Amino acid sequence: MQAIKSATLSTNRSRFRIKSVLTLVAVLSATPSFAVERLVVGMNTGGSVKVFDRTGNALTITPFAVGFSGGVRVASGDINGDGTADIIVGSGPGIVATVRVFDGATLMPIRELEPFGGQFSGGVYVAAGDINGDGRIDVIAGAGAANAPVVRVFDGRTNSDLAIFTAYDTSFQGGVYVAAGDVNGDGKADIAVGPATGMAPLVRVFSGANQTLLYEFFAFEPGFMGGASVAAGDFNGDGKSDITAAMGPSDNGSGPRVRVFNGNSAQVLADFFAYTPSFTGGVFVAAGDINGDGRDDIITGSGVGGPATVSRFLAPTGESGISFLAFDQGYSGGVFVANEVLTSTVFRNGFD
Repeated sequence: MQAIKSATLSTNRSRFRIKSVLTLVAVLSATPSFAVERLVVGMNTGGSVKVFDRTGNALTITPFAVGFSGGVRVASGDINGDGTADIIVGSGPGIVATVRVFDGATLMPIRELEPFGGQFSGGVYVAAGDINGDGRIDVIAGAGAANAPVVRVFDGRTNSDLAIFTAYDTSFQGGVYVAAGDVNGDGKADIAVGPATGMAPLVRVFSGANQTLLYEFFAFEPGFMGGASVAAGDFNGDGKSDITAAMGPSDNGSGPRVRVFNGNSAQVLADFFAYTPSFTGGVFVAAGDINGDGRDDIITGSGVGGPATVSRFLAPTGESGISFLAFDQGYSGGVFVANEVLTSTVFRNGFD
């Protein structure tokens, strides 16, 4: 484990602002509350992370050097076993690809990794899940652009390597989104991957137990090259994780499309636009049981080009719920989203 470098924390008690789900304008003031302790939102083209509590208040973390603007990818899970989900961040491009873990109780840094060595600066995507079935959340890291599509898994207890594999052909260097959820019901979180950009939207799911390929499918039309962010959750209530994928930026008018897939068959459960269909900046996804019905729902973060909007959609249908601005309306660089994971199979509520 490396020494923890600089990170800052501020008590910015910003509040949600509700807006219409299918538009990026018409924002009204309101203060909805959370059903649980954490929703984490990271800037895609900035250096800040906001951690929202159940009342709608937020603390702001600057996890890397002040002035870094390459983006912060986020995940959340109980790494240290104290019953509170910790905050996991991965750096965007521009500095050595670094993963840091912040204590969920104190928001102080507790771990640091350079998963792809000290020379790689293309960024790292992160996820959280109990890969080895020991009851503790592990950290999954996917390489960013300009590197082979490598995925590494680190033990949540010891920081040691649990697994390393290539998600796609080694010639692909567009970056790898990662997610974790138990799709085959063996009690261990499996690993879902999606290309960040530059190849067909081929989603693959690998066994957490031995990293063998369980299945793969095209989340969207094979000709789409803008990337497919992924998340995992039990969207149909069968006790196993399913997969949701969201389109990345589009130059062909594809819009902010999100699809939900059955974890057993890859059958499409839902297909909808997260924002107004004309928005082409892409979408990031997470999962959580929004309404307490025992099924995980879809949480989205808007991509580049509109206000930093986080939205919720009920699964498995994609029925719309509420939305809020995570950062000031003047910020339009996109937002990553994460909801807390306390065990390998339970994804907690993100909204009341």
